[in-house]
Amino acid sequence: MQQGYFLKDLKKRNVCKYTYGGRHLESEHGALLLFQYNNRIIASAQLDYVDKESGIGEGGEKYDGALCLERSTISVFEPIAAWELGIFDPDIKRFSQSKKKVNIDLQELVELLKRKTDIYAMPYQEKVSAIDIGDEKIEDLPKTKLRPISAEQ
Repeated sequence: MQQGYFLKDLKKRNVCKYTYGGRHLESEHGALLLFQYNNRIIASAQLDYVDKESGIGEGGEKYDGALCLERSTISVFEPIAAWELGIFDPDIKRFSQSKKKVNIDLQELVELLKRKTDIYAMPYQEKVSAIDIGDEKIEDLPKTKLRPISAEQ
């Protein structure tokens, strides 16, 4: 989704239109938009303008409007969970399908996005090496084997 849609399909369009169904987003030019997929924030971009005209998309789907994004600001990063944004805004407990304004200090959010972008760019082995599991002792114990129960018991 991140590579295929946001970085390839969306950026290749003449106008970077992210179409949607339902209510229009009331926001202004330059607003930072966060996009969620599978209960995680996976991409961001700055809003150029909102196109409130409905239409039919390239795949034949009906849409009610489109968010027209500034091409150079579209970015993807290591997915962000709801609890991570909840650190900045306690009202965020989970994500839903609705559009929502969040009350987060922009500088804190930009710092989080930068950290997540840096992690996203790391090779897999570096990501594994960077995981901090703390001082917790982990024991690798064998599972106890289950014995079948016979009808005679």
